[in-house]
Amino acid sequence: MSVLPLNRLIKRNEATAWLTQFSHLMPGVKLALTKADGDLFADIGQWHEAELAEFLAQANSPLRGLYMGDWALQPLIVNDHWVGALVAFGPLNEAGWQCLHYTLTLFLHEVAEKRSLANEALERYREINLLYHITETIGSNLDPDIIPQLVLTEAVRVIQADMGAILLPSAENRADLKVRASFGYDETDEFLEGVTHYLIEQVYETGHPEIFTSLSLASSPVDVILCVPLKIRDHILGIILLGRKVQQTVFTASDEKLLMALANQTAIAIDTAWLHQREIKRQRLDKELALGQQIQLSLLPESCPTIPGWEFAAIYQSARQVGGDFYDFFELPGEPRRLGLLIADVTGKGVPAALFMAFSRSIIRTIAMNGGNPAAVLEQTNRLIVQDNRSGIFLTAFYAILELETGKLIYASGGHNWPLWLPQGQLEAQELAAEGFLLGAFDPITLQEQAVQLAMNDTLVFFTDGVTEAMNAVSELFGDDRLQAVAVTKTTDGAEATLQSIVTGVKQFTQNTPQSDDFTLFVVKRVKA
Repeated sequence: MSVLPLNRLIKRNEATAWLTQFSHLMPGVKLALTKADGDLFADIGQWHEAELAEFLAQANSPLRGLYMGDWALQPLIVNDHWVGALVAFGPLNEAGWQCLHYTLTLFLHEVAEKRSLANEALERYREINLLYHITETIGSNLDPDIIPQLVLTEAVRVIQADMGAILLPSAENRADLKVRASFGYDETDEFLEGVTHYLIEQVYETGHPEIFTSLSLASSPVDVILCVPLKIRDHILGIILLGRKVQQTVFTASDEKLLMALANQTAIAIDTAWLHQREIKRQRLDKELALGQQIQLSLLPESCPTIPGWEFAAIYQSARQVGGDFYDFFELPGEPRRLGLLIADVTGKGVPAALFMAFSRSIIRTIAMNGGNPAAVLEQTNRLIVQDNRSGIFLTAFYAILELETGKLIYASGGHNWPLWLPQGQLEAQELAAEGFLLGAFDPITLQEQAVQLAMNDTLVFFTDGVTEAMNAVSELFGDDRLQAVAVTKTTDGAEATLQSIVTGVKQFTQNTPQSDDFTLFVVKRVKA
C-alpha cells in the first residue's frame, strides 16, 4: 500500500479544530493525528511525544485498529493510500470514537477526491495546451525533416527528460527506422542502437506505449525510458523515445498519456507531409512526362506527306504519356524520287522506351539518308545499337523504300510485324513477309530483303503489335485475322478511310478496356496523280 502525506489532505490548524470539536463527546480524552511515519501532526491535550512513540512502537501493524489499556489507535486509509493514524488516550466513548474516525476518514476521502479531480483537470489542461501548441507549431509545416525536431522540443517543454529521440523510416522505405531528431547525450545514436533496440522493437510491434524502468546497465546513460508509437489508422509510422537519468523520478501514466496525445498529432502531421511530398513529386513527374511527350511527338512526323499519286494517313497513341513506338516518312536524296517508310516498336513502355526510341530513330534516319538499301540500313543500325546498348532494351523495325514514280517497294524487317498489302479488287490481304531479327540484341545479323510492285489503288497497312494485341475485357486479342478483315472493307475509299476503319474496329472490340500497349498505325495508298 502506498503512502500519501497527511499534510496534502488537511492543514494542521484544520485538523486541530476537528479534534477539538469531537473532544466534547469524549471528556478527559486526549486526541492526536500522526503522520504515516509516526510523527505527531495535530493534537489536543498535553501529550508526551515519548509516550506516544513508545505506544506506536508496540503496534505490530499500524494498518489495523489497536487498543492497549487507555490507548487506542485507528489507521487512516484513503483510496488505498495510508495517510496516518488517529490516536486517543483516556476513557473512550466508543460511539464518539467511532464517529470521529468515520467522519474524519470520510472528510479525507472527499478532500482526496477533490484533489484527484483537480489533478485530472490540470492534466486535461496540460493535454489541451500541448495539443494547441503542437498544432500551432507543426500544423502548417509540411516538411517531414523539420517536424520531428519541432515535436521533440515541444515534448521536452511539457515532459521533463534528459534525452530523447524520434525514429522514423523514410517515405520510400517504411521498414528502416532511423533517428530523425534527438537531444541529450552525444551517444544517443549508440544508445538507441544498443540498449533500447529491443525496447523499440517491442513497442513498434505491439503498437502500445511502454515505460521501461530500472535498466541499470553499465552501457545505459538512462535508467527509465518512455517509449510511445507514432500511429495513424492502426499503422505505426515510428517511435518517440524519452529517457531520464539514473536516480531521477520515473515517468508517470500522465506523462505517457501526454506523449501519446503528442504522438497522435505528430503522426498525422508526418503522414500529411509525406503525402504532400509524394504529391509534389507526382506533379513534377507529370510535368516532366508532359514535356517528354511534347518532345517525343515532335520526333514523329508533324503531318503525313502530300505527294501526287499517293495518299497517307497515320495515328499514334501511347499507352502512357510517353511510349516506345515510332514511325517516320522521309524523302531520300537522289533521283528518282524515293520515300523512306519506317515503323518500329521498342520493347517496354514509359520513359526508358521513349529514350530508346529517340536514340534508335536518330540512328536509323542518319544511316537511311546515306542511301543504303533497307536490309543494309537495319543491319548497320543493329551494329551501332549493340555497341552502345547497356539497357537490355531492344526494338523491332520495318523499313521500306518506296519509288514514287514506279510504285516499287523494297523492304526489310528487323523482327517487326509484317505490314499488310491490299491489292486492288482482292478481298484478302497479303503480308509483306521478310525474315529478320529484332535489333540491339546481338551482332552481326543478316536480314532478308524483298520487293513488291504496287499497282494503282493498292493499299499498304503498317502497324505495331499494339494493334493486333489490343485486348478486350476477357483478355482476347484483336489479332491478325480481325485486322485483315477490317482493313479490306474501306480500301476503295482511300487511306484515311482505311485507317479509321481499323481504329473503329479495334475500339469496338476492346470497348472500355484500358490500352495496354502503344498503338501505332499508318496507311499508304497509290492513287491517280
